[in-house]
Amino acid sequence: MALEIQHRLDVMAERLAANGWRLSGHGRVQVVTLNLAMGLEGYALGYPEVASETLWMFIPGPQEREWRGDFAMESPLVRQNVRAMLEEARRHGKAKGPVTLSRRSVRWTKRDLERDSLRVALALNSPLYLDAVAYPEGKGWRLELQGRAAARYPARNRIALGRWFGQWLVIEEGLFAALQDAGWLHPYVAVWSWTVEEGDSRLAL
Repeated sequence: MALEIQHRLDVMAERLAANGWRLSGHGRVQVVTLNLAMGLEGYALGYPEVASETLWMFIPGPQEREWRGDFAMESPLVRQNVRAMLEEARRHGKAKGPVTLSRRSVRWTKRDLERDSLRVALALNSPLYLDAVAYPEGKGWRLELQGRAAARYPARNRIALGRWFGQWLVIEEGLFAALQDAGWLHPYVAVWSWTVEEGDSRLAL
């Protein structure tokens, strides 16, 4: 089944490339159907965040769309950067007020995807930009974090969506970029907010 799905995706991408990356009316309907199916399937496969981001692209709206949730902490790469931000806050000593921390970026390579959280990477790898404000609390710090990632398809990029029935499924994002160009999808910046406090067990090495 996975081989059949991969074949269909490759054929669609080849036809689009042969047509100068311009979708016909029928082609748009096919790609819309595929994108809707991917979004809905994301919920079933345990990737609710990228599923939501995908489906919201069909609806015109603001340049930024906000969610609250700490799913990004499932990623070792994200936790590594959050630990570094907490260390930066600690270097401020006994600050009397909030401290704005340095922005950090997180990028996942294909190799990273073999050992990191695919759920996080699919939703946030555009790359992810991390911002935080640190608030002194007792003997420690509380970080109010925001992660920003572009919900936008690049013109040419093959991305692995994970293993389906034991095989990696790879898709050409240019299919969906063509929908953006046609005005059928509406890119935006996804903003995810969450809180991390001193002593959070997820930051333990």
